[in-house]
Amino acid sequence: MDGKENLELQCLFAIQALTNELEHPQGFLCQIFQTLWDDSIIASESFLAWSKCNDGHEVTGKAVALKSLTSFFTALKETEDDSSCDDS
Repeated sequence: MDGKENLELQCLFAIQALTNELEHPQGFLCQIFQTLWDDSIIASESFLAWSKCNDGHEVTGKAVALKSLTSFFTALKETEDDSSCDDS
């Protein structure tokens, strides 16, 4: 993992913590993640790494966060699949 991806992951964990602190307002996390992705602020690989990370210090509110992001990750994976087809 390079330095940029590590910073992106830390950003996503901070957003997760804020969302948990705010008690998971409906649509809040999905809207933030979507904006960060649409504006190319955070790479797709970092979102996927965040979703798979099981670091004991970063799990608070993670299950609720992942559930609220189901549609986001579905779209992200579909886009990744489409772009990998374009590369071939």
